[in-house]
Amino acid sequence: MLTVDRSNYAPRNPYTDAPQPIGHQATISAPHMHAHALELLSKHLQPGMRALDVGCGSGYLAAVMARMVGVEGKVVAMDYLSPLVALSLENLRKTDADLIDSGTLQVEQGDGWKGFEKASPYDSIHVGAAAEHLDFKRLWNAGWSPFLTS
Repeated sequence: MLTVDRSNYAPRNPYTDAPQPIGHQATISAPHMHAHALELLSKHLQPGMRALDVGCGSGYLAAVMARMVGVEGKVVAMDYLSPLVALSLENLRKTDADLIDSGTLQVEQGDGWKGFEKASPYDSIHVGAAAEHLDFKRLWNAGWSPFLTS
């Protein structure tokens, strides 16, 4: 987490340990929640691994995940709201554009519950978006090994 500066992803109070609004009724999670998710996923975010981040919001966690998997790996970050996809890309271009330029991080607009099959299989799937229902069976049947946190 130290390799990605939250101030580029949270419009105010980036280091306060509480969710911060990013617009469109979305928030960037509190730093302790990001740390917890990354700790749980750490064995699945090693160099060369592949990850899907559903509900990428500001793009912060996807950037951290991409730093963890390195240039040999791949992270696909998705959000269904196109303004949040645009925000993620804008934030990433501030100091983490190398992740996009290298292909390590790919940001897509779409229904994250359907995944992004073109880049599957994934070693981990992080869900940071609200959901009424998760179709785990469909995810596993698609050849993914989901490990979900939210």
